[in-house]
Amino acid sequence: MRVLKELKKTGKKIIPITIMQMQHMCGNILELRAKDANIIVMSQTAYNNFRPQQKKQISKYGIILPIDIRTIETIGGGSARCMLGEVF
Repeated sequence: MRVLKELKKTGKKIIPITIMQMQHMCGNILELRAKDANIIVMSQTAYNNFRPQQKKQISKYGIILPIDIRTIETIGGGSARCMLGEVF
């Protein structure tokens, strides 16, 4: 609850996911800022496991780009976010 409380202070939208969705990489997505649009990168696995309402909420923040990276998820143990470098 403490983490949730702190996240709410940021003003960002929190989209809850289930344990099953977490196990299917729904917590491993990343928003990329491009010149003309924001892109929400996620694996096809994650995309397939989000509920329609969650996809609708996510799409408010950018264009959803699902990619098939089953090999990385199965053998590497990571997903889309693990494959991208972030600049802060």
